[in-house]
Amino acid sequence: MEIVEEVQNQPTISKKRMKFKEIVEERGEDRVSSLQDCLLLEILSRLPYTKDAIGTGTLSKRWKHLWIWVPSLIFSDHNLPSWKFFSFVNKTLTQCRQLKLKKFEVSIFYDIHSGSQLNNWIHYAIRRNVEELNLMIRNVDVRDKFLLDQCFFNSSCFTDLTLEGCMLNPCGAISWKNLRSLWICEVHLNEDLIENIIAGSPVLETLMFVKS
Repeated sequence: MEIVEEVQNQPTISKKRMKFKEIVEERGEDRVSSLQDCLLLEILSRLPYTKDAIGTGTLSKRWKHLWIWVPSLIFSDHNLPSWKFFSFVNKTLTQCRQLKLKKFEVSIFYDIHSGSQLNNWIHYAIRRNVEELNLMIRNVDVRDKFLLDQCFFNSSCFTDLTLEGCMLNPCGAISWKNLRSLWICEVHLNEDLIENIIAGSPVLETLMFVKS
């Protein structure tokens, strides 16, 4: 297992993703729309956020409801008030029909009132056997970090985890039987917790700690 420790000035994860507009301009809308559903879903999965995938529903009847089968859900509260962001995510999750998620990602400014919503979303992802879970929590008050529910520590569906700005406080042994990659930033860790993580992740290949 590879254990990496690094320092970064800005802990927020930045990932390059394909823009749908660029795809359409390059290939032409008609050509893209004629692709098989599995390929269209792959294209939608590569859009920056789920709201962009939803926006493609206005292109044509073919696209109208395609997004509800996308296996990757990516949400960010950038430039949105909390109530509007919560409403959007909750509505989106009720409309999704995909039973097996490859990826679930949330980037959010956290305050003490957001905890139950976040844990509900995580439960949703776990029920759909999510493989990759990314939680990027930017804390309004560093004294009130997001506390993950206990069910999170016994979910065998995870293969990749990214945890930023969370609080890990498992009551018992961690059981991440299929976890291969764990990326941790701005999370308090002690020796016992690290040992618990390693013992409960038998196939873990990469464990990365990032200091802000």
